[in-house]
Amino acid sequence: MKLRALALLLVLANLGFYIWSQGWLDALTGARGTGEPERMARQVNPQLLRVLPEAQGVAAMAGSALAAACLEAGPFTAVEAGAALAQWRERGVPTARIVTRELPGDAAMLRIEDADAALAAQLAQGAAPFGKAFAPCAN
Repeated sequence: MKLRALALLLVLANLGFYIWSQGWLDALTGARGTGEPERMARQVNPQLLRVLPEAQGVAAMAGSALAAACLEAGPFTAVEAGAALAQWRERGVPTARIVTRELPGDAAMLRIEDADAALAAQLAQGAAPFGKAFAPCAN
């Protein structure tokens, strides 16, 4: 009996929260505009924002100074890193500039310190090995 009462109480609490969060009680409580309109007012040109698929995003960043400076992919296991390099080599990507940076626990990052726009675009073509595409370096 106690468990049924607790379950009923939880259902009623969830229902009450849903009604409150949808704003259906605003007329009773006098609260209006609980959707934080000041955040909408502070946006600067939100219409310029575009979400691109990963490969197109990397290609779009290829012309920027950030992408031209440093790119990295990973983390990979040691075996995956070798296989990823082989896949990029098969696509005609010059892998001589790709450096393997060891991480703790048999992991590695593949890094290019001075990637130019052409190399970044070449890396963005096709599927990324193991789903890990090159992106701007974290540090």
